[in-house]
Amino acid sequence: MKLAAIILPLALLSSTLPQAPREAAPASPAQPQAHTASEESHAADTVPRKYIEFWNTGDAKIMKSFFSPFYMFSHGHRVIVDEAMLARVVNAWRESMPDLNFKIEDTITDDNKVSMRLTFTGTYKARLFPNTADPAKLTPPRHVHATEILFFELKDGKIWTIWEEYDELAMRSQMGARWLTNDQLDAAQKSASAPTSKQRVNLPPKP
Repeated sequence: MKLAAIILPLALLSSTLPQAPREAAPASPAQPQAHTASEESHAADTVPRKYIEFWNTGDAKIMKSFFSPFYMFSHGHRVIVDEAMLARVVNAWRESMPDLNFKIEDTITDDNKVSMRLTFTGTYKARLFPNTADPAKLTPPRHVHATEILFFELKDGKIWTIWEEYDELAMRSQMGARWLTNDQLDAAQKSASAPTSKQRVNLPPKP
């Protein structure tokens, strides 16, 4: 009873005393904001997108943002592409199809590598390949629609390697290409290399 008589008045007294304000807990140090997957993907594929933009516009100023001499693998062949070569190829395609447009359908990034699936379209106005039809004789004008896969490898913020695979067969067919069998090609080659009748007359006799 004596213990209770002491504790209860102390408890009541403490409840009536003014309470000191509590100090706010120290703020935790700011944590760096994590990059989302979409942000990382956007940063990685900026250079490849500039490459596509150059093909769509032909603007040489865009080339400076992504270009350094790079390796191009196309249909299994590897070539070193310099600035003049790239500009020449892009200009040839855009002369053949002035409304040429590449559309990026899908993009996959992995560190310094970017893979793109594209479709490209254009109206065939000038001959691009030797065995295609003369577009001036095609009525109505031919519209090209084909697909492409590009695989980029980047280094120091520039393109280091491009591997490409595009549906060239579909594109050439839409341009009026004439496909020959091996027998037809052999016959055409023999006919082209055979001497004319006038040349045959002047040939020396066989010993």
